[in-house]
Amino acid sequence: NFILRPVKDFNIRASASQTLARPSLREFAPFQFYDFQQQATIAGNPKLVRSLIQNYDLRLEYFTGAGEVLSVSGFYKRFDNAIEETLFPQQSEIVRSFANANGTADNIGVEFEIRKNLGNLAAWLMPFTVSLNTSIVDSRIVVEQAGVKDTRSMWGQSPYSVNASLYYSNVETGTNVSLAYNTYGRRIIQVNLVGVFQGNPHVYELPRDVIDFSIQQTVGQALELKLSVRDLLNQPLKWEQNGALIQSNIRGMSMSLGLGYRI
Repeated sequence: NFILRPVKDFNIRASASQTLARPSLREFAPFQFYDFQQQATIAGNPKLVRSLIQNYDLRLEYFTGAGEVLSVSGFYKRFDNAIEETLFPQQSEIVRSFANANGTADNIGVEFEIRKNLGNLAAWLMPFTVSLNTSIVDSRIVVEQAGVKDTRSMWGQSPYSVNASLYYSNVETGTNVSLAYNTYGRRIIQVNLVGVFQGNPHVYELPRDVIDFSIQQTVGQALELKLSVRDLLNQPLKWEQNGALIQSNIRGMSMSLGLGYRI
């Protein structure tokens, strides 16, 4: 890691690292099971090896005030032996499994982050803080299935993601409120065989908007009440293949109420 501070409240950060990803039990287990959601047989692959990831990041950040930041980052990730979903065609059915990709996979992208208190606009906005984080990623991987090579984005990798939040914090009343928004670009959720289906054979999870809300109230010196609501919009989760909707599912909005006592 390298940090250069040419002027006050401004940093230039550069970093390089190598991390690894080991197969999960589901990916590595030497047996088959039936996935009722996908309506397919899933098989683990005990021949999987760990993936090695080289990470390179360059970040420019400017601290505009206490707890505030304005930053832009560029990053590059190189994957060796990336673990990807794959297909094993059999006589009676297609079995979904996992394999190490041939060669390397690359992710390159940029990230923007803003965290700003709104007190500069008006005094009554002092308890409010907004934050925004956006990433744009170009993902490329080459895989081989049933003797056919396929160049595509990595399994589960979205081309973009957006996270935005609005916070309210009142120290005098002990009240904290947050409203968070998230969305992402369409991503491969199931891989399929190139050449078997016309056009792009893969199944994509389409973008959906997610809004979460929470409020926490302190009562006295030690009692805390918290209400959380997840997925307020309750938009359907949609899977698409070649422009056709093949699956839709409502996950449902969830609510929770908590009571805590601090000793």
